[in-house]
Amino acid sequence: MDIAVTYETDWTAAHAIGVGILTAASLVWALVALPLAGWAFVENHYHRSPNRRSTLGNWVRGIIWIAASLTATLTLLSAPGAIMRHLPHHSSVAWVVVPGLLIAGALAWIALSSPIQQPAGYWSLIPAGLLTVGVLVGWGLDALTRAAAALPMSLGGFVLLLLAGLVWLILYARRA
Repeated sequence: MDIAVTYETDWTAAHAIGVGILTAASLVWALVALPLAGWAFVENHYHRSPNRRSTLGNWVRGIIWIAASLTATLTLLSAPGAIMRHLPHHSSVAWVVVPGLLIAGALAWIALSSPIQQPAGYWSLIPAGLLTVGVLVGWGLDALTRAAAALPMSLGGFVLLLLAGLVWLILYARRA
């Protein structure tokens, strides 16, 4: 296993801008994905209507909708942690955590209060939940990796050390 590093140094300005654009596009997609689901998957059932959508068109719209949704999901889960791993000091990741949680709260508020999102019910809270999980897991992994780098050991070795310490504490507490 590789020794953990305090932070990654392999990003250029282009990488940071690209991740920012992809994250912004994912947030926009999170707001419009559910209202567009009807457009992507619902076919006009009036077969004699000249405005009837073709089956191939429905497949293409559905594939585009699914691909965009999967991309947005992966971005909302991984982008916050990737951004944090490229910052020199762990104390400076707060500028990713705080706005990330505020944006997740805003997405949840929009999902619960928007008449466009309300027919979807709790499904409309998925983007806010994904962003929250991405921010919190990224924050935790960044902290664990920086702690492992301070020892120096691999992240896996550090987690095993923590688990062994936890088991020892449990066994010690049972004896007392």
